[in-house]
Amino acid sequence: MNMTQILIVAFWLTLCHGEKLLASGTASVPEEARVTVRSFVLDEAKVGEGQAAYALTGIGMELDCGSWQWGLSRQWFDWRDAEGFVEDTGGEDPWEQFTRLQLGYSHAKEFSEQWSAKIMGGISSEFEKELDESFALHVGGYGVYRANPNLLFIIGMFYNRHQEISTVFDSVPLLGLAWNTEAASGLSAQLGFPYTRVSWHFDEDTRLVVALNSLEGGVARLANDSPVRPGGYVERISATLGLRLETRIGDGWDFSSGIGHSLHREMKFYDSDGGNEHSEDIEQGMGIEISLSRTF
Repeated sequence: MNMTQILIVAFWLTLCHGEKLLASGTASVPEEARVTVRSFVLDEAKVGEGQAAYALTGIGMELDCGSWQWGLSRQWFDWRDAEGFVEDTGGEDPWEQFTRLQLGYSHAKEFSEQWSAKIMGGISSEFEKELDESFALHVGGYGVYRANPNLLFIIGMFYNRHQEISTVFDSVPLLGLAWNTEAASGLSAQLGFPYTRVSWHFDEDTRLVVALNSLEGGVARLANDSPVRPGGYVERISATLGLRLETRIGDGWDFSSGIGHSLHREMKFYDSDGGNEHSEDIEQGMGIEISLSRTF
């Protein structure tokens, strides 16, 4: 199956749009363009009961332009004691880096002062070396009911389908409520699944945020010469609790920095045909993230 035969989308949109929805409390689409560059580092963590461990560094860029979203990111793995990996790699590092590409489209509609909705879809690929057989499909949407100026209810569903394997991300419900999202000072909250966020606003430009991502991750295609599963797949699943400071540092410029702790991390390995599944827990650990955004 080649790229032109596949109609697909990315799981990243589920989390990305779910976060934006709950953060804004509206289904409207911004007209301006926004570019975000973010980087993160995760502390070394062991894989399963083996001796192998890895530290992770990532950098990515996202462009949100009205109804269209683009993204590019790369993650680098720094392995220790690779010969003790849970699957035999002949002493080689299981993999060195993953690259992710994504393209998405969304459309919002306001039906009244109380009701609005948004639908979305797109295409993505995550891979070690080869691009083919690495795609996933995502379509979904949500509705927003504004009970009063400070309280909104959100419900939706997202369907995610990798072209080769069935994953935990195939169907993801979106449930939540948002309170006081327009606050210039004091407390606001967005509570739900898969994303919860509680913020303290010092003023219009600066806030401290506690955020829980209940379900995040993705699927990467391994290289054809992979020592783990040639042409196979690795699925990463995690839940993370984070604390970060978000502030506006100038006209159109926003900066964020924070720390996080993984509550759950897991890897699943698949052969190239999606079979022979094997799951391993990953040691919990700390991480840091920074991001810089520019709105035009």
